Formats: sequence, C-alpha cells, structure tokens
Amino acid sequence: MKDMIECNKPNIYRGNPALALIKHISKDKGRQICRVKAYWLGGLATAGVGAAIYNENGERITGSKSDILIDAVYSDGGNEKIGVSVKACSNNAQLALTTASVFCEMLRDSGIYVSEEAEKGLKMFCGERGYRPMDGYIPVDTKNIPCNRMARPERWYWEELSDAVKKEWETILTVHQIKITMMLLQCARTYKTDSYRPDYILHECKRHVEIDDCEAAVMSVR
Repeated sequence: MKDMIECNKPNIYRGNPALALIKHISKDKGRQICRVKAYWLGGLATAGVGAAIYNENGERITGSKSDILIDAVYSDGGNEKIGVSVKACSNNAQLALTTASVFCEMLRDSGIYVSEEAEKGLKMFCGERGYRPMDGYIPVDTKNIPCNRMARPERWYWEELSDAVKKEWETILTVHQIKITMMLLQCARTYKTDSYRPDYILHECKRHVEIDDCEAAVMSVR
C-alpha cells in the first residue's frame, strides 16, 4: 500500500482513501494518530451484519448513521471513537427519503432549484403513491419506457425517467453533492441504539480501478 497521499484541493485527496481519511482527521483535530482500529457498521440496519459494537449505555448497536467506526489512539496517549459516513460516486441517485416532496422542499428552502417535472420524476423513482405504474400513472415523456413494460409495478426505474429529468437530478446531485449530503446527515433520524453519529464524510469523487489511485473528498460534519 502506498504511503503517498496527494492533496490536490482542500479536502480532496488522491491515493488510498483509508490513508487519506486518517491523514485528514489527524490534521483536523491537530493530533497525531499512531494507531487505529476500524469497525464496519454499514450493514447493521439493512442486512443485520456488521461489527459487534456497544453504545455508551452498554446496548449492542443495531443500526448506525456511521458506516465505519474508527477507534483512534493518539500519540499523546488519548483515544477517541470517530464515526464516518462513506459515500460512493455511483450511488448519488439512491436517496433514502421520507417523500420526494419533502426532499424537494428541503432543497428549495436551501436555495437549490428543483423543477416540477424533476419532482414528479423523483416521485416516480421513489414509488410515491399516485406516481407508480400500479396507480396507472403515465408521464408525459415516455420515450425511455418500454412499450410492453414487464418490470415491477411499485415504482419506475431510473432509466425509465425522461432524459431531461435525469439530467436535472444528475446536475443537482453533482453540483450540490456536499451540501445535500450534509443536509441529509444533519436532518436524518438516528437509530435508537446509535451513539456514534458521523463526524466525517468520506466521499468517492470518481470511479477508480486501483484503490491506491482513488480521488476522495473528506469533510467534517460538525
């Protein structure tokens, strides 16, 4: 594993993302990290798998907004548990929302423009009642929908949305990805047993082939 981590822009690193994360945390806290142990929490709520970690009340954590929990030991003898949310560039369109309307309203309140057609498209993608194939809803632009559609009727697939709607969401989620991620994490409902909310976000900026040549952004949530 390479030790060289190139920092191209503030908070944007190229190299091994694990090393970039530790380097950024150490710099952000102004303390040298001499040893770390990482635990995977990302699959606890969805798949029921992950590290056996207990919260501050002695309860086993069954779900966490942090995908990784880092147990860091500092050179001054102190130690700290640090939550990290990990985001991949390929899942920008996969939004865990209550309703599409609430999400779009949140974006507009934050100064991010969302058209009515884009909101309808998100309702289709999220399977919101009234906009599902099973509800008989048919969008104005059906160019990307197969004539004899055999897919599941509970929602429309991303590929079936109009090109204009997909382009608008891809632009929104690319241009404002950091701002939106911060909003979702700060407004998100936490799990009952979760004592380790994310302190940092590790975001893959571009698809990579070699792990030692990954471009990633590291940001503080708090």
